[in-house]
Amino acid sequence: MPAAKVIPGELRHYLTFQQKGVGNVDAYGQRTVSWTDARSCWAKLEVKQASEVMDGNRKAQHSQFIFTIRYVDGLDSTMRLLHRGRYYGIGAIYDKEGLRKHLVVETLLDDTKGAEVVV
Repeated sequence: MPAAKVIPGELRHYLTFQQKGVGNVDAYGQRTVSWTDARSCWAKLEVKQASEVMDGNRKAQHSQFIFTIRYVDGLDSTMRLLHRGRYYGIGAIYDKEGLRKHLVVETLLDDTKGAEVVV
């Protein structure tokens, strides 16, 4: 597993954490899911595992990424990440060193399931 140590120049990926909420009622009487931006920050990006699979006639990406950010309160794994127009499901968020300096965010991008990934 990658170290949580971060050099400030490595924080070059801009992320937005989004929180799940309850939207409006649709035409069938069902509540829709809405996502609202909760916090944005800069992060270091590392690829943990990546692969491509054929999904019908197209290639789809199934990858695990690790984002390391400066420590902030209020983030949890029920949120999702938005990075460069793609949504990532959050598997875990933890302070690896226990020093409240950085958080490690383990994510999953799976294009075979569409835009939203639930981990």
